[in-house]
Amino acid sequence: MAKKAEHLLQGSTPQRAGLMFPGPPGPEELPAIVNLAEEMKEYFPGFERGGFQAALKEKAARQEVLVIHHHGNIAGCIAYSRETCEIDFLAVAAACRKHGVASRLLIAAMSEFPVATELSVVTYRAGDPLGAGARRLYQKFGFQEGELLTAFGYPCQRLTVRVLETLRRF
Repeated sequence: MAKKAEHLLQGSTPQRAGLMFPGPPGPEELPAIVNLAEEMKEYFPGFERGGFQAALKEKAARQEVLVIHHHGNIAGCIAYSRETCEIDFLAVAAACRKHGVASRLLIAAMSEFPVATELSVVTYRAGDPLGAGARRLYQKFGFQEGELLTAFGYPCQRLTVRVLETLRRF
């Protein structure tokens, strides 16, 4: 019920409110998230549909997945791990990029962790054109460069940040 009334509090439309407020996906939305990931697989070395689908289902059961909607579709999704304190997956549909969807998802996920928790994400190394947008996003939120590593045979880098009190207010 509260989810349906968010747009009234903001003086907005239900569609606009869906684009603004991240929330957990329903079980019926998991296939759409898998499809979004598959559309973007060039950005996710080692992507394998079946493995991703199984991991997503487990994360959703642990309430470690958030989505943003736009006109009834998944505009973006983030998956994270409370156990390992990692951002595991972040994707925004091509038509919804440059509208703050990734920022809202990242803020919402970061707010799920206690203040001072060190979060990490593995992304492309500096200079890799596939990772330019992702690195800009993470650095905007204070993520700092960490260890260089290889994931699925691809050169990557771990970025880390400490959750700040200001992010806990969202």
